[in-house]
Amino acid sequence: AQDKIYDGTAVATLDFSGASLQTPIGGDSVGINSSGYGASFDNANVGINKAVTVIGVTLTGADAGNYTLSQPIGLTADISKATPEVTVWPTASSITLGQSLADSTLSGGEASVPGTFVFTDDSIVPGLGTYSASVTFTPTDSGNYNSVEDAVDVLVDADVPEAIGIVDNGNGTVTVTFRGSPGVEYITQATSDIADPESWSDISVDMAGEDGIWTIVDAMSGMSQRFYRA
Repeated sequence: AQDKIYDGTAVATLDFSGASLQTPIGGDSVGINSSGYGASFDNANVGINKAVTVIGVTLTGADAGNYTLSQPIGLTADISKATPEVTVWPTASSITLGQSLADSTLSGGEASVPGTFVFTDDSIVPGLGTYSASVTFTPTDSGNYNSVEDAVDVLVDADVPEAIGIVDNGNGTVTVTFRGSPGVEYITQATSDIADPESWSDISVDMAGEDGIWTIVDAMSGMSQRFYRA
């Protein structure tokens, strides 16, 4: 009996190329006719050394009527797992720097059998930019199908920075504290006329610390108010 890959059926195949009769009398015309045989595993599921049952093997030749034939017995073969086809891999939602892949959501995805898509390791915390993340498709019928892996892109954005404090230094300057993503470079801008979108100007370029915090000191220069953003 020949090994096969799982196909949802118990149908088995035999190789008769080396088959022969054990006790034909010399000169008799008798042979094996396997044209109408049928063979089947005990069930359709994956397994090793699975029993194979055979029917329908007959004798052929002028002297076939003088012989009886027992069907082949003691045959075994393996059924190995099939590999499903993933026709469409899912898309991943973007995350913020410092978040893990567990914070990204996989959407869509299609395969030849039912199953689920998950990040292979969702504890990974990727860096800023586009991260190629391994995704595993696990068939619902995992006993008969292999899992499949491929990569999808996850966009990792910096935190939207925010001003979290401003202190008047009493000497015509103020200290402004911002919070964003650790290790990301930010451009701080200021204006005295928040109603004019063209009035913003760059006043500082800073890299956020390990805690995402950075500060700038700005001279008020006699202005009654000042607005900041990064």
